[in-house]
Amino acid sequence: MNEENITVEKFHEALIVAEQWLTVNRDGINAINVYPVPDGDTGTNMLLTWRQALESINGTDAHTFAELLNKFSRGALLGARGNSGVILSQMIGGLASALGDSLDSITVSDLSIGLRSASDNAYRAITEPVEGTMLTVMREASTVGESSTVNLEEFLDTVVSESYDSVARTPDLLPRLKEAGVVDSGGMGVAVILEGIAISLLERDLPSEPVVTGEIKVEMSGVEHEGYGYCTEFVILADVALKDFEGELVELGGESILVVGDPGAVRVHVHLEDPGPALSAAVTHGETVSIKIDNMQIQHDNWADQQKTDGTAPQGAIPSIGLVSVARGEGLINNFRELGANVIIDGGPTGKASAGELIEAARGAGLEHVIILPNDKDVVLAAEQAAESDPDFVRVIPTRSAVSGLSAAMAYLPEGDIDEICSLMTESIELVQSLEVSNSVRDTSVNGIDIRVGAGIGFLDGELVASEPSLAATLLAVLKQGEASQSEIMTLYTGEGATPEEIERISEMTESHFPSLELDIVEGGQPLYPFIASLE
Repeated sequence: MNEENITVEKFHEALIVAEQWLTVNRDGINAINVYPVPDGDTGTNMLLTWRQALESINGTDAHTFAELLNKFSRGALLGARGNSGVILSQMIGGLASALGDSLDSITVSDLSIGLRSASDNAYRAITEPVEGTMLTVMREASTVGESSTVNLEEFLDTVVSESYDSVARTPDLLPRLKEAGVVDSGGMGVAVILEGIAISLLERDLPSEPVVTGEIKVEMSGVEHEGYGYCTEFVILADVALKDFEGELVELGGESILVVGDPGAVRVHVHLEDPGPALSAAVTHGETVSIKIDNMQIQHDNWADQQKTDGTAPQGAIPSIGLVSVARGEGLINNFRELGANVIIDGGPTGKASAGELIEAARGAGLEHVIILPNDKDVVLAAEQAAESDPDFVRVIPTRSAVSGLSAAMAYLPEGDIDEICSLMTESIELVQSLEVSNSVRDTSVNGIDIRVGAGIGFLDGELVASEPSLAATLLAVLKQGEASQSEIMTLYTGEGATPEEIERISEMTESHFPSLELDIVEGGQPLYPFIASLE
């Protein structure tokens, strides 16, 4: 290789190899994630951000660094995940800015300037930079690299060596890391990415073992905490004054605030006790998309549970076959999680999910394949569109309701023959009837059934079949339509608007009309439908 001449094609390949090396190290990086919140997602967030950036240049025949890196940077901004992903997107943005005028090749000196710009841009994005993090690692690596630009091999080896040395020093700069007995996970992610790029440019083989192994131990007494709140992320598709909106989030009590972007697209990351006001503030500025809300306390508890009793880092957090489910309601979400769904999309106010959101979720759910449960007739099409992007990797079980999704999920396995598992999950849908009961919001007539505003409306497998004055009476009518006397079990999921009186009435009516039907009542928490049920 001409050490003073890095072509666009070579650098594109280096970005791909960096993703491969980050994938190998993802679980280990997750395992040592104790800052800013010990929730075990830094490796995944950095990987998903990098993958989204790669997706933006897939199939692109870029002839200049400007074409390659501008698209790569835009993809990273729109696809950034978590605190670490947003900062990583800013590093990428700084690299793109420095090399944006380059044509079909760059020199070692150009690359050195690019890494310095990556560091500077990330620092500028954060109001109060914290040392001992990924910011420090990029800054120290780029500083040392500036004095070693004689040839490409010396430069890259120096940068990678210093990045890992910098990671090793992070506990001395950030007390929380020292208390937990680990190095910074985001800094480790940066070092891994830099090493992946170096491996590719120097035409070396990827190491056979990850950098972070099961020998790393986390001192759990140093990370115990309660009440982390919600990690809230979204993109505003409008021109927004970044500092002004950051000020709005500060007034709302936000922490770990990152508001970054360029004309027409602003990426926001914030930790809040209540994400609602932040979303309300966002929509006043423009269309708000890519909304992602995570309960950080639950994430922390799950991460803590995964730590082995001897404190070693857990392995295999991402299954070979992942399961993505669309669901709303805490009870339903917990049921899907217990059945193996490792990524659950809320779907926002409408309960819908776009093809883009489903693709993004799929990338972080499985190593070899991902199965999507849309659980809504309107989401099935979006899921099928997502599958078209990679039909072997993404499979769709066309579940049209939450209960059919739960039935399918009972047949899910994280390992095995993907075709056989999908076949069993599809067959499971046929074993269950889905019932949904809500209130009518207007007078109308459907399928020859007169409906009055406020009356109950009942659906059987998605078709409106009954309307009675009360929700309990409506559910009873649907049960008769579904020939519940021939079923053995009804699982009733209570949602918003379900009163104790209605629940008691349903229990009494079920026992009276279907004495052989076993009734199991579960708090689903779903909106819009006070009651949904399965018959099997």
